[in-house]
Amino acid sequence: MLKFLEAFNIFLLPWIFFQALGLPLSLPNVAGTAAALLILLQGVAYWHLKRVQIATAAAFLPWAPVFYHLKYINWMALGVASSTIIASDVFTTALGRDTLPGLAFLFLAVAEQINYFYVQLMYDNRNDLKWLANKGLKKSHLAGDLRRWCQKKRSGKRQYQGT
Repeated sequence: MLKFLEAFNIFLLPWIFFQALGLPLSLPNVAGTAAALLILLQGVAYWHLKRVQIATAAAFLPWAPVFYHLKYINWMALGVASSTIIASDVFTTALGRDTLPGLAFLFLAVAEQINYFYVQLMYDNRNDLKWLANKGLKKSHLAGDLRRWCQKKRSGKRQYQGT
């Protein structure tokens, strides 16, 4: 169900901002939106693959190496989007309709990057809230999957070092 909500947001959010509200498709707005949609798309892929992992009783998340690299590539993409928004604001446009939606999408992208790859930011039920109150932030599901994959990868390297 979660992957469908994430997939729906990929289409809904740009439609609301750029069609329904009529905000301009300026370079800063497109850069921020693209960064957010890129990371939301990864969330859709992750939840789909997580479901596959559970259904097949696989020990590790399918495509874990891809997500491992995306964790770092995303920060570069966020840097490019940030630079685009800042440069556009400084050199061509005033802060406003041409920049603020892109900035909002950029903040969404950063929050989703943290939420998927590091710590869970959404605490929407009693058990999650209890965890948050007693133990603090939880590691994200993807962070746990990547940790397990990295441990397997490291232990596999040690196995072959002596031969």
